[in-house]
This record gives sequence, structure tokens and C-alpha cells, in this order.
Amino acid sequence: MSLAILAVVAMSSQAKLDPAYIIQARYPAGSIKQDPLAPGGNSESSNMPKLMTSKARLQKTLGVELTPTDAGVNVRIFNASNGEEWLRAMDGNMMGWLEALDGKDWKPIEYHMFADCGNSYHRVVLPPNYEWTFQRIVPKGNWQTQVRFVVLEKDKTVTSQPIIMSIPPTRTKLNPAQGTQWQLSMKGYPAIQPKQTG
Repeated sequence: MSLAILAVVAMSSQAKLDPAYIIQARYPAGSIKQDPLAPGGNSESSNMPKLMTSKARLQKTLGVELTPTDAGVNVRIFNASNGEEWLRAMDGNMMGWLEALDGKDWKPIEYHMFADCGNSYHRVVLPPNYEWTFQRIVPKGNWQTQVRFVVLEKDKTVTSQPIIMSIPPTRTKLNPAQGTQWQLSMKGYPAIQPKQTG
């Protein structure tokens, strides 16, 4: 069993975590094609992409748009190119996250579960003129800053336009209920894993 699965099981037994702190990134994404580079035992999602609702951008490329809502933000990942786009995923969850500008540094306000099992990592395909949309909760707070979305494509990142939001100043930090057992690190993506002991 991978560390990601163990972490999910352990965290599910905790009280509901406060979204005023950094929370888990959940972007389930199904793929109409199996990743030819990772045909192993990765988990899958049934959340397939849908036809694009609008031709939002002039450039013919993979794009990400962020729209504020009363509860947080809507994330739209679309393929306006003429070819397929392969995005990185882990156990059926697209490798994307929200982050906020803290001074001169962008810091994650969402994390993924770290996985030590190679079969957890794979890619999902986004066909031309298709998109995924996600609704994410970001509570209001007294820290006015910029928020953006980042998604991993191959060996690079694709970033949305930043939007101005007022969010809790604690949103870049782990909930104290997690901090005694878990640690946050950047391993090409923001990941949470059990603290090393001994």
C-alpha cells in the first residue's frame, strides 16, 4: 500500500479540516486513452472532459482560467489546440493546485498526497476542444492577495491568470491538527507526507 493511500486512510479519521488552512487538491480527471508511458496499476476517475463551452482565448494552446465565485473559485482547464494534451496525474487526480502570492513568492494553498508507488503516477489526455471544470472552496479572509492555478503538463507547468482575492492569512499553512504528524514539501508539486521519526 502506498504512502498516499495510508495518508488518506489516516486523515479520513480526523475531524473535518478547516478550509482556512491549506487543503487537499482534488481534481479528478478521467482519460479516454490509457497512458502508453504508464500502463500500470494507477487508479482511474470517471470524470471525463466535456466539449468546450466557449472559445475563450485566441491562441491555439492548452489554457487555464480562474473565475471567482461566492464560495471560492471555478477552475477551467481547456484545450484550444489542434492536438491532444497530456497532463500529469496521480491515482486519477490531476496534478494541479491553487497558490497565493506571499510577498514575492507563490505559495501553495492546496496540496497533494505524496505517493511512493510508481504505479500511482500517470497522465490523462485532454482532446482538442474539450475541457474540465472544477469548483474549489476558498473562504474569505482579511489577506488580500493574488491567487492562481497551476497544472503540470509533461515536464512544465501551465498557469492561469492571477485574480485578486481576500483569503485567510493561514491558508498557506498546515492545520495545527495535521502539523504534529504531517509535513508539507515541494517535490515538483506541493505534497504532504508523514513526518520522519526516529
